[in-house]
Amino acid sequence: MRQYEAVFIIDSALSGTQVKETVDKLLDVVVKKVGGEVRYKEFSAVKRLAYPIKGKKTGFYSLVEFLLAPDKLRDLEIAISRQELIMRHLVVSMDPHAVAFAERRRTKKRSESKEKE
Repeated sequence: MRQYEAVFIIDSALSGTQVKETVDKLLDVVVKKVGGEVRYKEFSAVKRLAYPIKGKKTGFYSLVEFLLAPDKLRDLEIAISRQELIMRHLVVSMDPHAVAFAERRRTKKRSESKEKE
């Protein structure tokens, strides 16, 4: 199994709960149908896009890290492309340096959130 990172841009016309439901549907595909394991997920607020996508200028960004067998990646790509609410997506394989960087980033985010409390 390899570790992957996926970024989704989801239609900003949705509410925050609808965005989470959309991503959770995809995570169900990763875990149940494709046989992967979700390691981390992160949602952001509405952000302005660098260029319009499908006539939209804003979108929700979602980041997901997961483990998946390389031969199942195509099944995941098909499931993602069937989601109408996802305007763009990118799935990349993470090398050991990227995995270490992601872990440091998560640790930093946790410490910053604890400082705010």
